[in-house]
Amino acid sequence: MQSLAEPREVQVNRFYIMKQPMIFSGNLGGDAEVVTFKNGGRMIKFAIAVDERPVKDSAGNTVMENGYPKTEPEWNRCQIYVAPDKQNGLAEHLTKGRFVAVAAYPQAEAWLNKNHEPQAGLVWNVMRVDF
Repeated sequence: MQSLAEPREVQVNRFYIMKQPMIFSGNLGGDAEVVTFKNGGRMIKFAIAVDERPVKDSAGNTVMENGYPKTEPEWNRCQIYVAPDKQNGLAEHLTKGRFVAVAAYPQAEAWLNKNHEPQAGLVWNVMRVDF
């Protein structure tokens, strides 16, 4: 009898791909924010500016400034979970402008904006931070 589930090797490969961390670096856009949960766990949140992308106008054309393409940073939202029984002084070192390199894996998020319209994006679950 054939199962409707994927073959084991496909499931294993998919799991491996989803957990494969990406390494990127950049400057912090602000001081880290620490959110404390009822169980005592904490989430450290911060944003890293990585690369710069060209600014486009409403027609999709690259905006030029002084003969060069105008650019803006590509922001990556990051978070680190700290278990209730662990002490971690990392947040005090994550300050605006500091250059960091992180190893992280992506997680999709969905939310409603102020106008109750659905929004979606990626947040990076950080496993390692290097200064």
